[in-house]
Amino acid sequence: MAATNTYDAIIVGSGITGGWAAKELTEKGMNVLLLEAGRTIIPEKDYVEHVPVWELKYRGWDKRAERAGTQPIQRGVLLRLR
Repeated sequence: MAATNTYDAIIVGSGITGGWAAKELTEKGMNVLLLEAGRTIIPEKDYVEHVPVWELKYRGWDKRAERAGTQPIQRGVLLRLR
């Protein structure tokens, strides 16, 4: 007969929020199952929130025309600038 496990919480995703939730819940004594299917995250490469804007490669301007088609407020601003 196969053994079964019972968990108090199941967390999908071990990113920043899921990892923190798993830490907090296990520290409180809960039995937690943490599932992850994503790629390995390299913080220095994947998280750029800490990088000054002038160090970002394109600062979002490389896809300006594409963004204009999906963002109505910005599209209005771009039309007024022309």
